[in-house]
Amino acid sequence: MNWQAAARAARRVALVADSHGRVLPEVLAGLVGVDLIVHAGDVGGAQVLEALETVAPVLAVSGNNDLPTRWPAAERARLAALSASAVLPLTGGLLAVEHGHRFAAVATRHARLRAAHADARWVLYGHSHRCVVDADATPWVLNPGACGAARAYGGAGWLELRRVGRDWQVWSSREAAQSR
Repeated sequence: MNWQAAARAARRVALVADSHGRVLPEVLAGLVGVDLIVHAGDVGGAQVLEALETVAPVLAVSGNNDLPTRWPAAERARLAALSASAVLPLTGGLLAVEHGHRFAAVATRHARLRAAHADARWVLYGHSHRCVVDADATPWVLNPGACGAARAYGGAGWLELRRVGRDWQVWSSREAAQSR
């Protein structure tokens, strides 16, 4: 199944970012059961996409570190297929996805992401490696932090959008880890 088909029926959507060439095994194990995985850039290599695809269909965008000089020559066609941004239609709203490096000023980042994606219900970005769920305004701005080992502040993790009836909730792997 491709990511477009998975999105139409998705009830659980995993949100990841900043793998930088490696998804930690505990993250992969935690993703089991999701219907779709969305990666917000700084993938770092085809092996990351292949590992995620063993769990569920994947939609990924490129990040500022996803450069041809940083990917093996044999994987550059896969890199070239990644767009800088994407819009994913989910039941109940649009999920806009980009890496976030175009919005470097931290103080205005969320306002600028919201303005750039005003038609979305959620905006997913990465780049900062810091987990954020900003539901203070619409669209919600979500950053899952890093799913790899590189600068995983608070530990590697992910966010998950879960459809409950007609609504969606955001669940954080970090909250679950802290409650154990």
